[in-house]
Parts: sequence; C-alpha cells; structure tokens
Amino acid sequence: MLIGADPPVIDYFIEALIATTGIAFASGVQFVVIGLWRRGEGIYLSYALLCVCIAALALGNVLLLRADTLAAATEAVRWMITAAIASFVPMVVFIRAYVGAGTHWRMLLAMGLLTAVFLWVNAVAPTTLFFSRLEIDQPIVLPWGERLYRVTGTGSIWGLAFHVASYAVFLWALGRAWAQYRGGDTLRAALLGGCLIVQFVALLWGDIVVDLLRYRVPYLDAFAFLPFVLLMSLSLAAQMRQRTAQLEHARRQLEIEEGTRRAAEHSLRHLAYHDSLTGLPNRASALKRLAESRADALARGGCGALLLIDLDNFKTINDWAITSAIACCRPWPNACSPPRRPTRCWRAWAGTSSC
Repeated sequence: MLIGADPPVIDYFIEALIATTGIAFASGVQFVVIGLWRRGEGIYLSYALLCVCIAALALGNVLLLRADTLAAATEAVRWMITAAIASFVPMVVFIRAYVGAGTHWRMLLAMGLLTAVFLWVNAVAPTTLFFSRLEIDQPIVLPWGERLYRVTGTGSIWGLAFHVASYAVFLWALGRAWAQYRGGDTLRAALLGGCLIVQFVALLWGDIVVDLLRYRVPYLDAFAFLPFVLLMSLSLAAQMRQRTAQLEHARRQLEIEEGTRRAAEHSLRHLAYHDSLTGLPNRASALKRLAESRADALARGGCGALLLIDLDNFKTINDWAITSAIACCRPWPNACSPPRRPTRCWRAWAGTSSC
C-alpha cells in the first residue's frame, strides 16, 4: 500500500444488497420444497414466488448502482420494475392464505390482467414504465465513501398508475391484518402488520424522499423484505410446535385407548373363564385346563388326577338365597386344598352343584 494513498472503499451497501438477494433466493427455494412437501399449500408456494421477485428486485438494484452507462441503468430499472410488478399476484395470494381466507378467482383474474398490462407497457416503453424521460444524475456518495450510480427523469402516467396500485395492495393487506387481529389471532396479525408497515415505510421512502424530494439517498425496498423472512421462519416454527403438541396429544390418547383396550380384554378373558357368581373358574376354564394337563402328561409320559366334589343340598341353598350359595361355595377350594402345587386348580362347574 502506498504511503499517503487513500484507503480502498468497501461497497458495503452493494454487498448488503447482494446478501439480501442470496437470502431471498435461498428462502424461496426452501419454501418451494416445503410447499411441494405439504402438497402444494398456497401460503408456501406464493411466499416462494414472492421471495424470487424480491431477489430479482435486489439484483436489479445492484445492476443499477453499478451501471456505467445510461443504457445499462435503463435496463436495470426495467428489471427492477418487472420484479415489482410480478410480485403483485403472489403478494395477494400470500396475504389471503396467511390470514386464512380463500383466494377468490375473480380477484386473481383482475390482478393477473393488471399485472399483464403493466408488464407489457414496461417491456415496450423506451424508458420503462416509470419514466417518460430518463437521464443520468449525480452519483450518490454514502458517508463511508461508496459511490452509487443514479438516474433521474420525468414520471409517466403509467408509473403513477403503478404506484396507486401498489399503495392499494398494501392498504388492503394492512386491512386484512387488522381483521385477523380483531378476529383473535393477535400474535400472527401483529407480526404480519409489522412486516407490512416496514415494507410500506420503505415504499414511502422511495417515492417521497428519493423521487419527490430528490434526496441523494438509495432505495431501501429490497431490505424491507427481510422482516418477511423472519415472519415466515417464526410462522413455520409455530406450526411445527403446534404439530408437535398435536402429535403428543395423539400419543397420549393412544396410550389411554391402549390401556382401556387391555383392561377390556382382561375383563372379557376373566368373564370367559370364570363364573360370574362365585368368581371361580368355570366349565370352559376347566375343559381348557384339562386339555392342557392331558397334553402335558402325554408329552412327559406322566399322569394326572381329577377330583370331583358334590355338595349335598346345594341346590336348595341356591334356590333359597343366592348370596348364601356363593358364600358356601367360595371357601371350599381353600378348605379342601392339598399342599400347594403348581398344577392345583379349582373350578366351579356352572349349572351344577359340583366343584
């Protein structure tokens, strides 16, 4: 570095615009993938298209500020206006999807026709949609020494119509956010309203401070998009949190249903193999146990025994008082049990007076 030479000037503003272009484009690709994964949900795909438009707008800003001829600057301005026009339809679709309102086909048709007219005029006009005359102006010099190319000119009636349409769209979007706020969804409405206000202020900055008052300062439209990236990130995080809570609730419900099903199966199994009056194993249980004991004895080459005890006059007791019959029958297994063995099992032979 030469002694006494001026230090190199770093293009902070242009580098910030390039970073904004990358952020917007990356966010657009991300939400295209999310939208396709979510089976084409309008809020994600429209936001992805909006990101692409903002990336194109920021890139046009870079081309304009680095232009070295009037022709290059004119094409950069045309590129920026094209990106701004193309953002109309995805902006409307995104706002309606965000606030939970369906997109009406008549509104889409009207916005599509208006967009097509603006795009055609911008493409064929020699000095773009905004200007009827365009010329080179003095460059913008930022406080740190960065010099930005600047053009100026006489506005056209088509440019005025575009600005009226832009303000109408933003005021409509703010109205939808206010309606969402009054509907009870305060947090999402506040986030959307804040992002729209930032974008609206940037729009006023360009139209009043830069164009009307002719201050030598750059446009900030592209930077005003960054809050939308934060908005969608927070919205996606909130949806993931809500989905996680729903899954956790579903898991708990499944656990409750599983416990209820197991209890029902246990109750049915008990009813199938036990006498409902005495609580002792019934005939079906006895036959099942006998079949198992027989199969086990045949497999081991052993033998088994069956003890059948008849209670005298049990039917008389049963006819006289069912509770007395149950009380008489229940102590018999314990009273007549031999020393405990794994194969011991008492059964109530339902319909008879035998155990």
